Amino acid sequence: MEETDKSSSASASSRSIPAYHRGNGTLRGGGVQKLYHTGPTFKAYKRKLDHRLGYCTVGCLITVAVVLTIFGLFHEMAHQELTQYIESIREMIMNSIPSRTLPTLPMEIVMEMAKLEEQEVKLEEDNVPDEKMLSIPYKEPETCFGSKDVNKEKCLTVTELDEYHNVLLKSHIALWNLITVNIIVAIFLSPITFMFNSEIIKNQYYKLFYRIVLLLALFFMAIQLIILINPLLYSSFMYPTIVDKLFVEKLPREKKLINQVEFRFACQFDYISQLVELNLQKPCIPRIKNVLLLPYAVVLLIIIDLLPFLFIFFTYAWDRWLKDSFLCSIARSRIELNNQRRPQSREDILKKTMEEPHYL
Repeated sequence: MEETDKSSSASASSRSIPAYHRGNGTLRGGGVQKLYHTGPTFKAYKRKLDHRLGYCTVGCLITVAVVLTIFGLFHEMAHQELTQYIESIREMIMNSIPSRTLPTLPMEIVMEMAKLEEQEVKLEEDNVPDEKMLSIPYKEPETCFGSKDVNKEKCLTVTELDEYHNVLLKSHIALWNLITVNIIVAIFLSPITFMFNSEIIKNQYYKLFYRIVLLLALFFMAIQLIILINPLLYSSFMYPTIVDKLFVEKLPREKKLINQVEFRFACQFDYISQLVELNLQKPCIPRIKNVLLLPYAVVLLIIIDLLPFLFIFFTYAWDRWLKDSFLCSIARSRIELNNQRRPQSREDILKKTMEEPHYL
């Protein structure tokens, strides 16, 4: 009796299950399994950097060398003229200052001069007025030559000229040294990178050698970043001030030297605004400043120099976070949808038509 009840209940339950839920195979078991998301492995990360970072570094080195050469050629003309002008003004100031060395005199004359000085001091002490003595001279010097005690707000001094000369010299040396080293490193790194990526030499030691060379190139670019900031970026902000001090704000301005600068740059310091509007005269100050190394050019070089380091970070960030992000998933789905909607070629249309059932 119980057996008949069990069989009847089993048959009733089997009738209640829809046909598409009934199993027809021998698989049993299974269940929910948690899948853990694993990030990019360090081995895969190294492989990507090995095959991509070399070309990125070579491209940045060549770009920095080309940009520095273009701006350096324009900068060279202004550098030569300003350096020559500073040296000439400095020499004129030094020659105008009287020397402190006195000619040797006999002892008798020296003793008589000392007695005369003592008598003059006594007379001055007797004739001192009751008024307070001024601590500054009554009149400012009319010229910037002949003395070290000049008005520093109006006159160029030897110390100031030396400072300007050092700024120009340091930036000039750094500029052309960077051009030379960038070209040398790019020439040395290019064949090594090509041979590694084309697998001409399949050797574990060569891979180690390639990585060491690439690391040294990145170390040079880190040092280059420091040089681009100081002295090049610092000097590029100093150039307009130096030009204004030399030719506008301070004296002396020797006519012969000014004429040489005007001839060199094909411009005029004393210009007429109406002629400038008619493009018949060119002011010298803007022309000299535009030829010198500009700050935006140095900022561009700094960005290019940082690209290999940004590429290293982006390669890891893409596999770790960006690739599976919400925005990238939407972008990939849109690209796939656009590819499906894109008009097909004649060959694809004919192939799809021939695969239809009534052609088979």
